[in-house]
Amino acid sequence: MSWRGWVEGWSVSGYLNARSGSPLSISHTNGRPIRLRNAAKSGDVASRLGNQRDPVTRKVLNPYFDIDAFQPSPTQYWVTPEPPQLDELRGPGGLGRNLSLSKEVRLWERLKLQIRGEFTNFTNSPSWGSPGTNMSNASTFGVIESGGGGRSVQMSARLTF
Repeated sequence: MSWRGWVEGWSVSGYLNARSGSPLSISHTNGRPIRLRNAAKSGDVASRLGNQRDPVTRKVLNPYFDIDAFQPSPTQYWVTPEPPQLDELRGPGGLGRNLSLSKEVRLWERLKLQIRGEFTNFTNSPSWGSPGTNMSNASTFGVIESGGGGRSVQMSARLTF
């Protein structure tokens, strides 16, 4: 087989998967809290993970949203005028980049081999989870504890005769 046989027969495809974050619902043991102001923050998600704490008070220094923008309901019987989910306060969105690469090689007259590789999230970009939304748990309120989106590779071979 000449060098030309190794260069020909390649196929490349890919797709992007863009998604917005889902609306968040803030909760407390007394029910939905009172919203004092818009709690949405802007900026890079990586700088708002909630992984920095004050050494003395243990308060989260870099929450995903403004955790001081909510006040607990006075009692569990008090009904807040706030909606169950806040449209302006959304979890992190994401962008998935996927790629497929295949090569078909004719081995003999009627015998073909196809080699295929599929790469999910081939840029290895993080996919952040939603932040904690329960005010009663101060250690996780406004903190993103989950993430993922690691690269995944799947290889296959197909022999046609």
